[in-house]
Amino acid sequence: MTRAKPLALVALLFVTVAELLRAVGPLLDSVAGDFGIEIAAVIAIGLFFLPGILLVVLRRASLPALVLLLLLVRVTAQFAPSLPIAGAGAVLAVAAVGLAVQRAGDPVTAVCGLLAGGAIDLAIRSATLTWDPIWVGIWGLPMAALVVVALWFSLDVEVPDKVNGRVWSVGAYLALWTTTLGNAGFLASQTGLALQVCLLVMLAAIVVSMVIVRRAVPWAVASLTVLIGVTLAWMWTGPVATAGLVVGQIGAALALACAISAPPTNRGTWAYGLVWVTPVLLFQMHYDMPLPFDNRYLLIGVALLLALAAVGHQTVASTAARPTTGRRLLQLVRPRTELSKPVRVSSAGGNPVQPARYRTDSTTTALTTASGALMLVRRRPEAGSLASRLILLTLLVPVVMLVIPASTVPAEPSRFSMRLMTWNVKYGRDDARGIANPRQIAAAIAAEKPDVVVLQEVSRGWAIGGGVDVAEYLSHELGMSYRWAPAADNQFGNLLLSNRELMNVEVGHLPFGQGPMERSYLKATVRINAASKIDLITTHLTHRKQNTPTRLAQIDTILNAKPMVLAGDLNFWPTWDEPRAFTRAGYLSAQDITGHSAEWTSPTNNPTNRVDWIYGNARVAFTDFAILSKVTVSDHFPLIVTVTST
Repeated sequence: MTRAKPLALVALLFVTVAELLRAVGPLLDSVAGDFGIEIAAVIAIGLFFLPGILLVVLRRASLPALVLLLLLVRVTAQFAPSLPIAGAGAVLAVAAVGLAVQRAGDPVTAVCGLLAGGAIDLAIRSATLTWDPIWVGIWGLPMAALVVVALWFSLDVEVPDKVNGRVWSVGAYLALWTTTLGNAGFLASQTGLALQVCLLVMLAAIVVSMVIVRRAVPWAVASLTVLIGVTLAWMWTGPVATAGLVVGQIGAALALACAISAPPTNRGTWAYGLVWVTPVLLFQMHYDMPLPFDNRYLLIGVALLLALAAVGHQTVASTAARPTTGRRLLQLVRPRTELSKPVRVSSAGGNPVQPARYRTDSTTTALTTASGALMLVRRRPEAGSLASRLILLTLLVPVVMLVIPASTVPAEPSRFSMRLMTWNVKYGRDDARGIANPRQIAAAIAAEKPDVVVLQEVSRGWAIGGGVDVAEYLSHELGMSYRWAPAADNQFGNLLLSNRELMNVEVGHLPFGQGPMERSYLKATVRINAASKIDLITTHLTHRKQNTPTRLAQIDTILNAKPMVLAGDLNFWPTWDEPRAFTRAGYLSAQDITGHSAEWTSPTNNPTNRVDWIYGNARVAFTDFAILSKVTVSDHFPLIVTVTST
């Protein structure tokens, strides 16, 4: 068995498991919305307790049988992406990739396979603008075809005499991949770089990782590198975060290679799936049930866990890089090489001549005999080296995507007014089905041809949003520039899309008060024409009914910024105290003054309240107001109005 097949098997399974893990996030959050966070958490823990148990029980079981079952579930998930189906697929995929890593033959092959799979995953998400194919019906079937190829490779992968150890560390790598190292939305929102530029950086980091991981590296270097890199990526922004992600990716690959080079043991294997789900679950729960510490420490903790898994073991250099001598070298290379005709291979007396010394490069081995004869041995490139060269091709995908024009050409804006839409898009998710679907959001916006769109609850890589960078997706699909205002964290906040010139853009923080999450506002001046402009603020106020004191403090902060128009999900009803704060400040509701007071804005499946608002002061006039009650993608209806500066 060559190394290429187990490497390819690990790579293809990694692509599948990464997609299925991202799919589980929004489906679990849908359960949380219907039945409570606690129920969703119990389901998540129960689901991902299973991969570790399967790995212990099926240690010497048939890998092809497991991959075949995964294929059937993955095809079903393409047409019915429900939690039971996607959850079962994720469990099988996590178990299958663990078995494939164990049976890869050596740690370097296993890690190169994971890295190759990561590169394919990033290339696919570059082409789809981070919206996974599992959500797109029949057009996503090529992803299932990858499992077919994996099944074919699995037929040639047997259980070796010595399997790789500490496979639970792969769970830690999966947690870092889905939240950080393979999350382009995370990097884009941390740094302000364009999505495709971030994907180029991440792919380049993988290529470098594949080169370095084939060298012998002490465990201390690997451990420190992953810990420092992930810490920088999460705790800093801008170029430092970019450098941190690159360093973290390299360190994670090295630490993983060290970890799985440990002797095989079942110790800790049972927790394999829990190592992924626990930090991801707690990270998201923090925003409704705050932890007593910064939730970013959870991901740094995962990096620390991976660093500890590497302790006591160093990465093993690939066979081609290790020195050897004499007959051992010939035995090593002959089965995989093409021998050139030697100049002389025996002495004058006919006795065989043993090689006295040799030198190597990446393609040939030159053997010099004691009598001066020279033998050239041409070697095949090792699997990891070949994979790293092929992965260079994935860099072309984001390069091409950078030059592809937007799907929609924005309408020519009016010279005298602004068509404004506000909408809480709930992470870009189809609320009725619980699936990530930013395309429906884009279609609903495009149908109304607004000049400016302000959105709340926009996810840029959150697990409960399916890892989608909604800001970049909508900007590309609608052909509108955007401005971003982080709120709960850099990956969740308020978005402003515009086909007009924006000036004086600023992000402000709102009082935290009763919490449970940080809130912000985004202010921009929108140019209508040479003589007219409108100061606009969008925000999303704290959501719990009993938090009126906090909302009033947040409203005071916004009013101090003196916007002409305020639009967003303000989380209060008309009968509460909050509307009177706006009235006293001279602001009027567009919905009320245009005769739509009796209409509800949320929830879309059973409208019973008004929490979405558009306010304006005496310097603007509102006309053509509408609540788009037929648009039920989110749990809020979009509001749209024409704004004219007076």
